[in-house]
Amino acid sequence: MIFVILTIESRIELAKETRQSLIDVGVNPEDIVFMFGYDQKDFPNMNKPYTLVGRYFIDSILPAVEKVKEDMFYVEDGTLFSCNPIDYIVDRRKIVWMGYIFRHVNYICGAKCIYIPLDIVSKLIAKQIKRFSHIDRLIRNFGILNDNMLILDQPIIYQAEYESAWGTTCQKERKAKFKKKLLHKVL
Repeated sequence: MIFVILTIESRIELAKETRQSLIDVGVNPEDIVFMFGYDQKDFPNMNKPYTLVGRYFIDSILPAVEKVKEDMFYVEDGTLFSCNPIDYIVDRRKIVWMGYIFRHVNYICGAKCIYIPLDIVSKLIAKQIKRFSHIDRLIRNFGILNDNMLILDQPIIYQAEYESAWGTTCQKERKAKFKKKLLHKVL
């Protein structure tokens, strides 16, 4: 089992905090790797910069995980854990969404911690996704279309305090409100 923490150079301290949180709940440090994704500053003319995470997931993370031939946990930097995510794998044949900010009826906000079995990694690669979107929408749509996704009723994560680089002022305020609400649920 491999834990892939997605980060960028300017957020390495958040990634280290996430790594330590995983170790604190019992994850073997040798199973945790950092992957440095595409940074928005390197794509100043990109029309939809929010697709960078999804693009990097498809371009780099999935092929790297397929090479090591292990199931994976996709984890975003700034994610902190209240328990060991391995204990929440309810079906090793399905995507298990364990960490999110908010769950709507037909949408999940935040791909903070997601278990993805190796055979699904291979299926995602084989699908050759060309139309990129938010990472949460990409994984959710794949899971629903293939009937292979479970979502925990309550997330097992909370978030470190940090300033998001994404979104309008209104979106950032809404995210902060969700973070505060989520933090109170966990503590």
